[in-house]
Amino acid sequence: MKMDPGEFRMNHKLNKLIENADIVRFIKSSRIAWLCHVMQMDDRRTPKKILEWKPVGMRIRGRPRKR
Repeated sequence: MKMDPGEFRMNHKLNKLIENADIVRFIKSSRIAWLCHVMQMDDRRTPKKILEWKPVGMRIRGRPRKR
């Protein structure tokens, strides 16, 4: 079931889509499925690079200076 950008779904349509499952479990399982999909991607793909990216250095502590 494909959604158009900006389309809203009513609660009864969402319940039908997820078959009255717990919404939190549905979202978590969707995220896990996406993670599995990204893990199988080629190492040159952007989502895979972002997932495996490790930041270097450290951030400065405290409040930013007023400029």
